Amino acid sequence: MTMARRRVPSSGFRPTQESAPVGQYDWGLIALFLMLLCIGLLMVLSASGVVAERINGDKYFFFKRQLIYAVIGGVVMWVLAAVPRHILYKLQYPFLLFVLMLLFVTLSPLGARVNGAQRWISVKF
Repeated sequence: MTMARRRVPSSGFRPTQESAPVGQYDWGLIALFLMLLCIGLLMVLSASGVVAERINGDKYFFFKRQLIYAVIGGVVMWVLAAVPRHILYKLQYPFLLFVLMLLFVTLSPLGARVNGAQRWISVKF
């Protein structure tokens, strides 16, 4: 008795493509981003309220600034998500060089010097 080989039906599995079609977002990742953003804003609000009120008279000063930066960052993220990936791949090395130059600027005389930081940073054991 001979055994015939049975053909296994195709499961339809194909490797994923490198880039998703334009207009489709990973909503789970966006929800995670928003959750971490809200937790971070809450931490800024709870940690800096007393200091902000003592320095500026407004206990929401640092929270408002952080919220403005978060909104600007969210808009930039949304715009860059719409840019085709091959364009971002072409710009990755110029962006990396630009960021490294900005890091070196902080070590140069153009960088800001923080006065009075020892008072806030010093920890006594």
